[in-house]
Amino acid sequence: MGTQLSIRSVGRPRLSLTTDEYIIRRRTQNKINKRNQRLREKLLNETNTEPMVDFNTKYRNDLIKGLSSMNFNYHLTGTFNLNKKERDYIKELNKDIQGEIQRHEYEFNYQNTHINNLSGLKRYTNNYLNFLNKGKLFKNCIVFFELGENKKYHTHILFQTPVRYQEFKRISKNGWLLGHSTTTSIYNEEEVLEYVTKELEPSSNQRSKLNLVDNWFIWNTMTPTPAPYTCVDRSIRSPWRPPVVSPEWVPTCK
Repeated sequence: MGTQLSIRSVGRPRLSLTTDEYIIRRRTQNKINKRNQRLREKLLNETNTEPMVDFNTKYRNDLIKGLSSMNFNYHLTGTFNLNKKERDYIKELNKDIQGEIQRHEYEFNYQNTHINNLSGLKRYTNNYLNFLNKGKLFKNCIVFFELGENKKYHTHILFQTPVRYQEFKRISKNGWLLGHSTTTSIYNEEEVLEYVTKELEPSSNQRSKLNLVDNWFIWNTMTPTPAPYTCVDRSIRSPWRPPVVSPEWVPTCK
């Protein structure tokens, strides 16, 4: 039919090149593209004279440099792993507290603590520091958190204190009721700071890594008593408000 279009008359006209001519043309264009790429790379190297720096390493080095002048003398490592006896004790303690709440119709500042949760460990660490601060056992401290190979969090606390080692070790060990704690003297402050900050990676895209960066904190003479509890958890998407921390140190967990 006269109204039907011809397929040959539609679209871009074909180049009148033979196969050999097409190969030569593409080869020449590739050479030009490669040459332009080398010129761009050369120009980029000439203009960018600063060496490439790993942001994670720079973050840790700057942090260590800023903290190395605080003269920490004790390092405490606290775990939050409960054995069956401790879990049963906490369970009974929670029942007693709930019974007192129902009996007296009074709302205590009572918080359930999740054992494997970073917010629970940070809440417990704040209560622990409030307990030590009441006895004026330290001047300054800094707290870091770490995710172990067993996928459970534990805490590193560096203390600046005039208290003698044996006395501080005894009180700090007796005060850490849940899990286990180990207190050692610091002989090389820079080496210890490198150890406790090794997991900090602010440029990471993993939530567990970013939570470690968001939640380390410093306690000094400017910190109110009791210390305010705030925990940043990037895995929580719903609106979150920090719970109220009781000034009375009652370690409870759920």
